[in-house]
Amino acid sequence: MAAVAQAAQADGHDVAFATAAPFVGVVERSGFTFFPAGLDPSDPTWTDQNRADDRDWGVRVTRSKVTDLLGLLDTWRPDVIVREQTDFAGLLAAEAAGLPAATLGPAMFIPSRSWNRLMGGGLDRLRNELGIQPDPDWERTHAYLYLDPVPPWYQLPSASTIAVRHMVRPGLFDGGHLSDPPRWLASLPDRPTVYLTLGTVFNRRADVRERILGAIGALPVNVLCTLGPEQEARAIRESIPNNVRLEAFIPQSQLLPYCDLVISHGGFSTVMGALAHGLPSLVVPLGSDNLVHARRCVTLGLGLSLAPAELRNEDVRSAVWKLLTEPRWRSEARRRRADIDSLPSPSSAVDLLVRLALCRAPIGTDQ
Repeated sequence: MAAVAQAAQADGHDVAFATAAPFVGVVERSGFTFFPAGLDPSDPTWTDQNRADDRDWGVRVTRSKVTDLLGLLDTWRPDVIVREQTDFAGLLAAEAAGLPAATLGPAMFIPSRSWNRLMGGGLDRLRNELGIQPDPDWERTHAYLYLDPVPPWYQLPSASTIAVRHMVRPGLFDGGHLSDPPRWLASLPDRPTVYLTLGTVFNRRADVRERILGAIGALPVNVLCTLGPEQEARAIRESIPNNVRLEAFIPQSQLLPYCDLVISHGGFSTVMGALAHGLPSLVVPLGSDNLVHARRCVTLGLGLSLAPAELRNEDVRSAVWKLLTEPRWRSEARRRRADIDSLPSPSSAVDLLVRLALCRAPIGTDQ
């Protein structure tokens, strides 16, 4: 969401992020105002008897964050609340405060029928606590504005039912503007370069990472692998092949221009980052919506997919070599890169948010 926030700041608007306390560092380093709100999903006091859905987007975490947001609104009064589509606290706080709420991806669209199945009447129970009219048919989930950063040819068909849906280029804000690229990137050996990442959640799957590294270590390629800032590179450095370079973190905007292929778990930002740089993907889905992205990449001819159980050396090497040597994969990825570049910029999203702040009425797709 930071790309739209950065564009809003550049236009002179006040922007703040309200989220769990541990994210204060990344928010403030990125140049935004931070307000703590809601429970910490990674808090170790969460135990197995707490359902994962409640920890991430369910009733308990929503109730906690709504309380914090309404307290914040007493002193810091926004004109618009922009929420990510699984953040129902932002939606309910906006309704309770009489403010318009906009939804900004950043993920595949989740239709109301899916939320109704997952949450039942949980959201309306919270509305009742707040004195808000119920919405049993989920008609107010995207009442004013839906900013969709998923390219239309990649998005699920159900997103076309949103009357207030407006496209916006995927935000690839990664903090790369805050530092210079590593100098060694420009002096890599003259051979294909493969980037391996398991994102910010699944980077703890050392078993998956090591099997992939072990398989492609025999190929004539450079391998750049980011572990995540909290992972310890020294512990595995001795066991990796000579063509592999381990780093805690490098912004993708700095790294991907030097790459020929991305291997990932299929996180939205990683897949979109690869496509925005015209690169094919090898997706190893590990959870969440990873399988959806794996299937989309395969269906659209943008890459291949291997299940974790299929990470045999010969299968990984075959998939990597096919994606590197058969021109059709890179050609299709480059064609889609041009499609992404043609989408409206984050500045256009800011224009829509300003209109929403002024008119406080739904902004239809045809407006």
